[in-house]
Amino acid sequence: MKNYFVLLLMFLCLNTHAEEYLGRDMASWPQTDARKVKNDFAAWLLVTPNMDWQEKWDTPPDTVPYFDEAKEVQVGDQLAVLTFFANPGVDENGHAVVRCSLKVTRPDGTLSVPKKDFDCLNGNLQGAPRNIRLSPAVIQFTAEPSDVKGTWTVDVVLEDTVREATLDLSTTYELVSQ
Repeated sequence: MKNYFVLLLMFLCLNTHAEEYLGRDMASWPQTDARKVKNDFAAWLLVTPNMDWQEKWDTPPDTVPYFDEAKEVQVGDQLAVLTFFANPGVDENGHAVVRCSLKVTRPDGTLSVPKKDFDCLNGNLQGAPRNIRLSPAVIQFTAEPSDVKGTWTVDVVLEDTVREATLDLSTTYELVSQ
């Protein structure tokens, strides 16, 4: 079965202010399968139908972008899977390292887009640590007639190697028949 996932690796980690979106106290952020905080390192996995996500993201730091969440998709629809993170640890030189792994599991249990242990951030941290950063791994999906109908599962693991915190995120969406 053919699917049209495209793994887009972007080379810049763009950011906006986390405290304006989720509140200043990271410990009070909602803890769900798709949004977690550990050792003051936070991450959020979002499936959105907003294919203009890049335009929404590329705004001045004082503008908070809003994304709709998709839980259902029909043949012909498009989705983007976005992973955000905030407050990675830095070493004595201001260097941060966040490693990522991702996979998408079709309803029949087969894997699509398995990508393990790649850099989501590796370098000196630009901007305030608590700014939300967009992971460079963005998955875009177009639901084709041949795609397996049912529940698709997206799993992302983010590892803050400096802070020694790992966040396992998961979300689902349903590919339905028209």
